[in-house]
Parts: sequence; C-alpha cells; structure tokens
Amino acid sequence: MKKLYIFLTTFCCFLFVFKSAFASDFSTRILVTSTEEATLSSEIAAKVLSIPVKTGNLFSESDPLIKFDCSFFEAQKDVVESELESAKVTLKSNQDLVLMRAIGDYEVQLSQIAVEQAEAELKIAQLNTDRCIIRAPYDGRMSNIFV
Repeated sequence: MKKLYIFLTTFCCFLFVFKSAFASDFSTRILVTSTEEATLSSEIAAKVLSIPVKTGNLFSESDPLIKFDCSFFEAQKDVVESELESAKVTLKSNQDLVLMRAIGDYEVQLSQIAVEQAEAELKIAQLNTDRCIIRAPYDGRMSNIFV
C-alpha cells in the first residue's frame, strides 16, 4: 500500500511538472455549434416593411422578427367590419318588423345568418392581419436572413 501511495504521488508530481513545462506549446480550438435550427417562412405574400433583428443578434420568445405591409389585408378587414355592422342593423330592423307582423320569421333567420357569416369573414380577416408580423417561437440568435 505504501509503495502504491509513493507511486501515485510521484506520478501526480510528474504530471504537474510536465503540464507546467509544456503548457504554452499545447492549444486546443473548439467550435461550438447549435444542435437546433429553424427556418421560418411567411404564410402571406406581402412587401417587407422591416426586419428588427439583424444577423447575429439575440431575440426572445414572441419578439417580432419581420413585419410586412398589410394595408391590403387591413382594408379588407375594414370592409368586413362595416358589412358586419350593416348585417347587425338589418337584423335589428327585421326583429322590430317581425313584432309588427310586417315580415315573416324567415327574414329574421336570414338576417341572423348574414350576421353570423359576416362574423366568420371578420375572423378570417383578423387571421390575415395577424400574419403580418412573424414573431419568434422561442429564444435564440438570428443566424441568416433570406428575403
């Protein structure tokens, strides 16, 4: 046991001296690469207004990565909103008229369906305008930008 202890002590001293004597001659280069990468693409075709995050910059989850010019989609949304308001007014008018027996129940049902249709179209228009900004799905660093 004593011989093993002396051997280990001597060996450790030898390693320390060897490392100290030749430490300047040894160098190691390390390349760190990410294991995960994502390519994001747009669901709409529109003119790019801005790209707030530049190559090499860090970004956090839900930060805007790219903004599109969506004036066309916003105009469509405005049209649908006005159609919805018109359908609601028509429904209210028809509900009042049916109480006076000036129109039948079918006209009220048709105007209710028109309101529901306009609400569905408004949801579609809202989805289109929501796609005008691509947000980061998670924290990361911008590696490349292809536009």
